[in-house]
Amino acid sequence: MKTYRSWQFDLSTIPERSRLYGLQPIGIGTVKVESLTSYLARLASAHCVHPSTLIHQEIEPLLEQRLDFAIRFKNPSVSGPDSPNGKGQKARKYVLALEALTGQSNLYCLTLLLLNGLHANRGLLNPVRAWCPLCYQQWQASGQPFYDPLLWMFRDVTVCQHHHSLLHTHCPQCQYSQRHLTRIYRPGYCSKCHQWLGTSIAPCDNGGIVMEPDVDWRVWVSTSLAAVLAVASQMPQQFGDPHVLGQTIAANMFCYLSELTPEQQAQFIARTRAHQKLLTGQCHPQKVPELTSLLTFSYFAGMSLLDLMTNH
Repeated sequence: MKTYRSWQFDLSTIPERSRLYGLQPIGIGTVKVESLTSYLARLASAHCVHPSTLIHQEIEPLLEQRLDFAIRFKNPSVSGPDSPNGKGQKARKYVLALEALTGQSNLYCLTLLLLNGLHANRGLLNPVRAWCPLCYQQWQASGQPFYDPLLWMFRDVTVCQHHHSLLHTHCPQCQYSQRHLTRIYRPGYCSKCHQWLGTSIAPCDNGGIVMEPDVDWRVWVSTSLAAVLAVASQMPQQFGDPHVLGQTIAANMFCYLSELTPEQQAQFIARTRAHQKLLTGQCHPQKVPELTSLLTFSYFAGMSLLDLMTNH
């Protein structure tokens, strides 16, 4: 009699399923990391609904039931301190809700929670949506998903880090000023006339390349912030703890200024409007300058923003 291999009838462990698609965020750990509002819009598109529908039917009920916090989608201008892309309570709650719905565990990296150590919350984000039409067109031509990077959300970023072209804030067709999150928001498209916002040639005489007198400054800011975003997710303690980040910045500022002569110190502080307490190394971490001031200090000190914010 022939013997056959025995069968195993034990039930295999089935991984827990998420309610929504486990859409992978783009660019975490790189300069191209996307924003949370962009991720939300792509997630809505994957389910063939508008962002407003996803928020009303999936996110709001979850926030109310599990987090006791209802976010009503009434104001389409989501760009201030309470933005989903920021580092306030709304960002935290959107992250928790979307992670519960998708099974993803790193969505905080799509917000400024990544840089929670920065004390100032106001003024970090651009009040309107900004984009690079050349990037949109390039992604479309190569078959890549088009999205809105977190870098474009910063108020201080006005040029594309890749193309060195000015970021746009108005639709070239209807001149509508784009907001970060609207009922029918889609990366790459106007939220009012629905026209494509990408182009292979930037609509200006110089081909889109920045020609302003402060071109070096604009490009440097974009490149510097991109470098910080690329490593921040790998150093959560350094960039996420206000006390640690504040102490590091104050120490690095003091170290640079201590190498200058008294006359050079006075000139540098006057030029950058740095605080006098930096000369004594006693700047309180909660009084660390806002991001624009940190960028100015780094630029004129000839150091990268990343070096200023870390123990390099």
